[in-house]
Amino acid sequence: MKNKIKIKFFNLVEIALAIAIAGIGITGILALFPVGFKANQDSVARNYTSDAIENFYTYLRTAAKNDWDNFIVSNTLMPTQIQDQLGGTEGTDTALTNYTEKVPGIYQHNTQAGLYRIYQGSTNIKDFYSAARVWKTKVQTSFYSGNGWTSWNDSGYDYAAGINIELSWPVQKTIDKREKQYYYMQVFKRL
Repeated sequence: MKNKIKIKFFNLVEIALAIAIAGIGITGILALFPVGFKANQDSVARNYTSDAIENFYTYLRTAAKNDWDNFIVSNTLMPTQIQDQLGGTEGTDTALTNYTEKVPGIYQHNTQAGLYRIYQGSTNIKDFYSAARVWKTKVQTSFYSGNGWTSWNDSGYDYAAGINIELSWPVQKTIDKREKQYYYMQVFKRL
C-alpha cells in the first residue's frame, strides 16, 4: 500500500488575512508619496529662491545706479500696509495683467511701487512663481574717526537706503498661505 500524500491548501481565512496585511502595508507606503512630493517641491522652490533673489538684488542695484531718486519711489510701507492699500487683490494674479516686465523674469506692478513678480524657469515653462514686496528704510551706521566711533544716519536717502524684501511663493496661493523669506540689503549712491 502506498501512503497517500495529502495536499493542504490555504483556506479562505488565511488568504483574506494575508491580503489585509499586504493592503495595510501598501497603504502605509502610498501615504508617504504625498509627503515626499511636498518635500521635493519645497526643496526645488528653495533652490529657485536663491537664484530669484540674486537676480532681484542685481536688478535693484542696477536700478539704483541708473536712477537713484526713483528706483523705489519713496515706498516706506511695510508689507502689511502694501497689502492693505491693494485691498487684498495682490493675491493670485499669475497672468501679469497689472505688471510690466523690467528685465527677463522680473515684473513690476503698474500702479503700486514696491510690488514685483519674479519668475524662474525656461522660456516656455515657468517653474517658480514668486511675489516680492520691497520697501526702503533709513540706513544708520557707525564708523571710526580719529577720536572714536561716530554714528551716521542718512535720513533723506541722499546717499544710502536699506532695501527690505519679502519674497513669497507660490503666487498661486493667497498671501497668507505662502511661504515667505525676508531679505535686507543696503545700497549706496555712487558719487
